[in-house]
Amino acid sequence: MSIDARVPATQDQKKRVCLKGNVTPDIFLADLARGVTREEMLEKYSYIDPSSGDEVPLEKWILDKIFEDPMLKGKRPAKVRLLPFNFIGSVPVATEEPTALPTEKQEISDRGPDTNQTTTDELELSL
Repeated sequence: MSIDARVPATQDQKKRVCLKGNVTPDIFLADLARGVTREEMLEKYSYIDPSSGDEVPLEKWILDKIFEDPMLKGKRPAKVRLLPFNFIGSVPVATEEPTALPTEKQEISDRGPDTNQTTTDELELSL
């Protein structure tokens, strides 16, 4: 598991994400969880202007309209505190698969023909 550290990008490194098609609140909820502010979202996203066909930066009024959605209303960016070092956590690994307890039919059928009891197949056939 790695930590997504937010490092300020230089002007050359900035590239806008173009919002096309259907846009859901999940996109913006994920950004808020990473601590991205509305101002940073304005810098991050763009859209295709229907009149000119050009890619233009997202405007504040559009983002305000998006945040009127009930899933986004009143949401604030998370306060992200970065560790001063690279922490690599441990992930618990399952050592063995869980085993099922034998059922009564399995116990009877496992006894086999050498005992005086009939197997489950014979019981089912005799009914």
